[in-house]
Amino acid sequence: MGKRKEAAPILAAGGVVFDGRGRIAVIHRPAYDDWTLPKGKLDKGESEMQAAIREVQEETACIAAPQRFLGTIYYEAEDRRKLVFFWVMECRKRDKFKPNREVDALVWMKPEIAERRLNYSEERRMVTLAMKRK
Repeated sequence: MGKRKEAAPILAAGGVVFDGRGRIAVIHRPAYDDWTLPKGKLDKGESEMQAAIREVQEETACIAAPQRFLGTIYYEAEDRRKLVFFWVMECRKRDKFKPNREVDALVWMKPEIAERRLNYSEERRMVTLAMKRK
């Protein structure tokens, strides 16, 4: 039997976004009924950092500036590997959040509360890493 060719991983990016008052953005996605960090798939020709900035703005109405790279989360999704690149980001300008089909709630919360609210352990780890000052 021949080897099955492995599909290229899905690439995505997002952020642990701080609001200037020590709180981070946590979103609710109705399709999955989960609480998660803002993130999404890269568009064609887009870098990981560009995607993180765009996705954060789309999902939180916040124009955020990346501060430092945190790391990558790896998991299986849609029968393919998915890699999500995360940055610590600072919200520089915030417009009014409008709930939509993809994200129906945005909550700004203290990191220790966010760590309990987030559904995914790897995202909780990203929050922990974001809190470590080097």
